Amino acid sequence: RSFHVTGVQTCALPISERVERLILGCTHPGASDFVIDAEAVALLTSRGDMTPREAAEASIPFVYARATDRALIDEDIDVRMVHPTSAAGYTAQLTGASQWRGSGERLGSITAPTLVLHGDEDRLVPIANGRFIAERVPGSIFVELTGASHIFWTDRPDATREVVLGFLA
Repeated sequence: RSFHVTGVQTCALPISERVERLILGCTHPGASDFVIDAEAVALLTSRGDMTPREAAEASIPFVYARATDRALIDEDIDVRMVHPTSAAGYTAQLTGASQWRGSGERLGSITAPTLVLHGDEDRLVPIANGRFIAERVPGSIFVELTGASHIFWTDRPDATREVVLGFLA
């Protein structure tokens, strides 16, 4: 199963001995350790006034690599629009993320084999966040996907599949 970034780290920390393998993709440690730029913050805080489709369009430069085919982006957005996040749901997610105390000081207690996967063009959650996590999770493997952003599985599907399946094998 997969969970939102904070959910995976929070769930895995106290029970990491029961986690066979952990994959953390396009993630951040939260709190004061979270690296984010002002433009991404502006996007996140302005989305509440947008329709779900407007928000998806506004996020494109932050979550997709420059070279990603627009048809693939449109396909992703169409899938998300089947069950769009409500304004209340988005506000709750943003509030929860902003109040999360973070995992930075606790990452060293993760014992499961861990893959940290991050796109080098991610403007929403910059790659420095993935590096920070990988440096603190003992024995973790850090993979930087070149030419990929926050939604790296759309930007680089073959490379993503290769890395993930290789790690799980």
